[in-house]
Amino acid sequence: MAERRTTEITKRIKKRPKRSSVLSQMEALLSVDLYLTDFEKIAPRVQRLNQSGRRRLLSLCERAFSELGLRKDEPTRLAAVKGIVALVPDSTDAIRHWINTKSGKDIYEVHFSLFCFLDEVPDLPHAEKFATEIPSLIEQYLLKLNSIY
Repeated sequence: MAERRTTEITKRIKKRPKRSSVLSQMEALLSVDLYLTDFEKIAPRVQRLNQSGRRRLLSLCERAFSELGLRKDEPTRLAAVKGIVALVPDSTDAIRHWINTKSGKDIYEVHFSLFCFLDEVPDLPHAEKFATEIPSLIEQYLLKLNSIY
């Protein structure tokens, strides 16, 4: 019976996807599981980063969006989205860039993931200017979409 239980546990462990090195680096920088932790707990940690840490996190987030294998990996993509949104106002140019990027496989997963967290921006310190821009950013995005009908 114990042997069967051990075999079942081993199978479950093998099924778990390996964490990307980018995700591991982001989590090491913030000492938190970015994929499973709520944004409200992540944002203060990001805000406490020094300028070098903020630049490093932004670089990792952008890498997660630019590499197809990372972009397709949901835990890495969502961790990067939480990180890049929590970095506002430092990340506003990067967010605009990624929302306006229309080429590349699975880029729309990045867009959708960003849209899921942009409603957090008004609660961030020093983010008022970007918060007022978000509705028009989304409107422009929607107006530029190609219809399937």
